[in-house]
Amino acid sequence: MPMPRTRAAVPAPRPRWLESCDACEDLACRAASGSYVYGDVTGDCGFTLSALDFIKRHMAGDPPSAPNAAQLSTMDIDYDDDIDANDVTFILLALAKKYRFLAPADASGALLGVSGCTVTAKLRDDGNAPVANAAKTKVRLEVGGETSHQHTVQAPSPEAAANKRLVYFMKFLEYPDRQIADDAYAEFANAPYKDIAAISKLVPRAKVARWISDARTPPTRMGLYGLLLGLSGNQTDANLMEKKISTPSEEFRLGIDGVMSGYLLLVGEKGLPLIEQLKLKNQFLVDANGKVLTDKKGRKKLVPFSETYAAMQALRFMWSYADGRIAKPRLRQSMRILLDRPELADLVIADLARWKDWSIQNRLMTMYDDKAFNVPAIKRAVVRYMLVCSKDLPKGKNKKKTAGPNPKHVDAALKHLAVLRKRDPKTVMDAERFFFLK
Repeated sequence: MPMPRTRAAVPAPRPRWLESCDACEDLACRAASGSYVYGDVTGDCGFTLSALDFIKRHMAGDPPSAPNAAQLSTMDIDYDDDIDANDVTFILLALAKKYRFLAPADASGALLGVSGCTVTAKLRDDGNAPVANAAKTKVRLEVGGETSHQHTVQAPSPEAAANKRLVYFMKFLEYPDRQIADDAYAEFANAPYKDIAAISKLVPRAKVARWISDARTPPTRMGLYGLLLGLSGNQTDANLMEKKISTPSEEFRLGIDGVMSGYLLLVGEKGLPLIEQLKLKNQFLVDANGKVLTDKKGRKKLVPFSETYAAMQALRFMWSYADGRIAKPRLRQSMRILLDRPELADLVIADLARWKDWSIQNRLMTMYDDKAFNVPAIKRAVVRYMLVCSKDLPKGKNKKKTAGPNPKHVDAALKHLAVLRKRDPKTVMDAERFFFLK
């Protein structure tokens, strides 16, 4: 759904920091302004990592604050009236000094100046300065034609069977016409996993493998291609994905969670040790020989949080969609590794509660008093875990109808809850207040 361009209902008060810098909401304003900072999503008068964090959280439905019209406009980097993964990718690559912002060519707000066969474009870098060295800046210009129209006309109707539409769009995933390729990708991005899995035998395996290896492949598509290769690949493809997963990277890699998921789909349980060692257990980047990598000052390079979170997402995918490709007790074992990570512990505890892993009760009680885990979100997660566990009764058994003793894990959880109520009544009360068990 396209993102609205204006705020609905009564606008929230404008943050004070927006008053100190230019909050242009349209291209004409940006063209005439001498102070507008391209990429300034947060409105703090600069283009920094906070911009990437804001747009990612906005897409996840958890923005740091309610965005106003100026911020919504700034987040729509490609001006397609939709804030999506393409915009996130652009901001990421602009921060990495690989992409440049396209600035209005004149005071009218036009992005390009066109005179006959001559096209004029103005570019700004991550520091908001005009790009001076045009000879070292590559620009891609796409010219539309009838091809896109014919592609749309020939496509199966939206009411057609999902497999029919996916088979049609699959051959256009890396079509030279970017608009056609984007339409094809959107078809797959919006399709349920079961529909994609149903056409796995028709996936052009060799092509997908090349796309994963090609540096020119849009990062936003890497997750889909990893999944497709996991559904259709062979051992050679497994080796390719293993190499990509193992390559040490300090950057945020869009789609690496999809590559990990595809790898596990393809190799099953025997792929877990690689994921566990490189992404879940290791805190530092290592080379192919297991040697810890360091920077120029001799400091150990950390495994990015994004890589660990991607591995966590892959485990979730295998649990929910992989139809027993990996045994659930084995997935629980992998997820438990992340209990040692305070930055992820609350999410891990919630997952293990959903997965009914009742083996960690004593560990959680020890964690509750550990200074390293003295975070309200973690404490609430522990309480909710115990609440879920205490209600994990056999069908037909409840407080009024008792048919024999409770399962051992239920009695253990009830005892732990009693201890926590005495030790930390406020946290337990807060957790219970917003606790709903489906």
